[in-house]
Amino acid sequence: MDEIITQLKAFGIDFDKSGGAFAEKEEYLSAVCNFFNSKDFMRLGQSVNRQQWQAAAMQARKISDKANDLGIFAIERQMRGIRMNINAKNKEEVLGLLANVIQKRVKILTYFQNIKRDEK
Repeated sequence: MDEIITQLKAFGIDFDKSGGAFAEKEEYLSAVCNFFNSKDFMRLGQSVNRQQWQAAAMQARKISDKANDLGIFAIERQMRGIRMNINAKNKEEVLGLLANVIQKRVKILTYFQNIKRDEK
């Protein structure tokens, strides 16, 4: 379990900075996995593509708050840039930053899938 937590730190996910909201590491890992599996990232991209700026701002805030609560500061930092560009209604910049976030998301989800595969 500690190996997994250490590897997640390399991805910018820090159990120790999750604010103590999780008593057990398994519960924390489940919450992180659920966060990255959520449809929130897709909804944000759809809102930006449709130029629904208010919906995009709300979705970005939701993702950012959840990332902050979970101690996922690598994502939270990029979400600040996304929120700034949403306020400026800069679609191309938002989509570029979101692509970086999704790229990290895919790496983390792949890591979780490899862990599950190795457990079997």
